[in-house]
Amino acid sequence: MTSVLRKPRSDFAKPQGNNQNSQFYYDLEYDRALIEASFASQYGIRLRQEPNITLAEFMSLLSGLAGETPLGRVVAIRMEKDPKVIKKFGDWERRTRTEWAQFKTQHFGQKPHEVHDASNGKTAQDVFKELFGK
Repeated sequence: MTSVLRKPRSDFAKPQGNNQNSQFYYDLEYDRALIEASFASQYGIRLRQEPNITLAEFMSLLSGLAGETPLGRVVAIRMEKDPKVIKKFGDWERRTRTEWAQFKTQHFGQKPHEVHDASNGKTAQDVFKELFGK
């Protein structure tokens, strides 16, 4: 497996467009298992066994995940806009898009899980404990 240095993809980590609530493509809680698997595959980091990772480091690593990781592949499916490509999707890809659309509909009006929001009173360690059981 080759490693390529690249600029972090801004479209992976940040909402796009004017409607900030509807244009996000992952959620820290909803996609917890994909995030864990992606960190393990790309960085060799097992999040449940990393008590000293800071929130800033976590967010930086998260924004740098490659498209070849489990989360990267799912985000690419969720982001796809080309009707010709979408038409060729298999059952798994269609189900992935449908489940994400349902999640967004159920949480309409809510922003993606914002762990860096200081007003919620949680430390980075509290957030990791909730998300990854440590």
